[in-house]
Amino acid sequence: MRAFSLVSLSLLIGLLAACAGQPTLQFGPTAIPSTEILPTPASTATPTFAPQPRQSTTETPTAVAEPCLLLLKSYTSEAGLLRVVYATDCVNVFFGSPIFPTKLWLWKEESRSAEPFPLPQDAIDPRPSTDNQLILFRRVISSMESELWLIDSDGRNERRIATIEFNEARVIDPTYVWLQYDWIHTSHKVFYSIRYNTYGVGGEPAYDQVVVADADTSQVHSLVPPDEVYELAWAPEGNQVAALKSEELLMIDTHGGRVQFAIPLEMPIVYHGTLSYSPDGKQLVVHTSGGMTVINTSDGTLRKMPLEYQLFGEGDSPCCLPPLAWLDETALYALIPNLPDGMISFDPRATFTVWLIDLDQLQSTPLSTFTGYLPQVSWISPDKTHLVYYRIPDLAGLVQEMYLGDILSGEYERYGPESRGGHIFWAPDSRRFLFQPDEQLYLGQMGDESTPLGLVAYYPSIRWVDTERFLANGGPGPGELLLYSLKGEGISLATGR
Repeated sequence: MRAFSLVSLSLLIGLLAACAGQPTLQFGPTAIPSTEILPTPASTATPTFAPQPRQSTTETPTAVAEPCLLLLKSYTSEAGLLRVVYATDCVNVFFGSPIFPTKLWLWKEESRSAEPFPLPQDAIDPRPSTDNQLILFRRVISSMESELWLIDSDGRNERRIATIEFNEARVIDPTYVWLQYDWIHTSHKVFYSIRYNTYGVGGEPAYDQVVVADADTSQVHSLVPPDEVYELAWAPEGNQVAALKSEELLMIDTHGGRVQFAIPLEMPIVYHGTLSYSPDGKQLVVHTSGGMTVINTSDGTLRKMPLEYQLFGEGDSPCCLPPLAWLDETALYALIPNLPDGMISFDPRATFTVWLIDLDQLQSTPLSTFTGYLPQVSWISPDKTHLVYYRIPDLAGLVQEMYLGDILSGEYERYGPESRGGHIFWAPDSRRFLFQPDEQLYLGQMGDESTPLGLVAYYPSIRWVDTERFLANGGPGPGELLLYSLKGEGISLATGR
């Protein structure tokens, strides 16, 4: 799993996470509520915190903290006014406590100001639940122990839900230990997981622990046996998790940790990106040898669909599987590279094909083939009709060409200035997108030329809030959180210091 990373998101023991704009431990996207449940922080009584006694430690911090600014979520109130939740002075550290206290803020459009939520002084990495009722945060107890805590969004009812203890004997190299935790999609369930001694010290990485805690019932369940599971996927409602072993798939009920189905599968060598739930959670698509296996998540029945694809990546051990993009509950795209023997992914001659997968009929149909290297799924427009991709015309150079392709017709055009590559951020209307070919941000528009916006931004934090405005982390260092309008208006919501 040489390409292992989570967007969002992993925490490396002893190393600081980059403070460029998004939480290191973020577990994928979560749905944004349409109504405002979060109370006004300033209107609540000041809570009395009674933390439990802390374990003393003689560990010396190995990293120097710097303040940063993290955009956590945005949504609209019942009146249609923008709300932005972000954290400042937040530091992802593992050894010791943060130098700067973490602060969680709610910015309101009507007042154009932010108000802090009450958090304990030693809280780290706060995460509001999708419905805004609860806040999850972490406390560092020692180099080998952390705790996960919950607090109501009004600052009351602080309680510990999990103690995370690391196996000191297994921490051979701190660089290769991962802790992940977050809310499971839209549920009130929290997960945390630990991996030790990953590929850096030999072998594919396996989970040592995967634990789920229910914030409403306080029940805690360990879900998988140590060192046997290599890949996880959570059902959209958080009620099930698919856990992939070397030759078997476990489908586990997260309410009690019961294994619902144990399904033998013939797997490719690689595991990352193998599992994908349908949007309604009723089907699970698994990359298996010779094609795909479609699993009914309620009864565990299997259907197999032949599909030719190859692993891709650099070096002698290709790492990656074709990415999947769901269209609806029964159809999806598969982006499959076409690489003759010996051709690398970034070869100027490399092509990729967008295949339409019909799960009802178990049919696959090639739609269009483009010359360039494989794009990310997020570079496909929201209406799934167009995509942006890059091509490197000369491997000896650093310049990349950007193209805009029509998935249905196969037509394409060179678009925008020469680029160094980078992420693509489509607007909700599927007609416009943001990209960053150089230091400043550009607006791309279907049927029109690109336009520089005069804004220097750091792309991990860019997020559209509607068809005319977006949030971006701009400026050097800890950065500045900006609400920017395509009309050229910008509002500074916060700075990292």
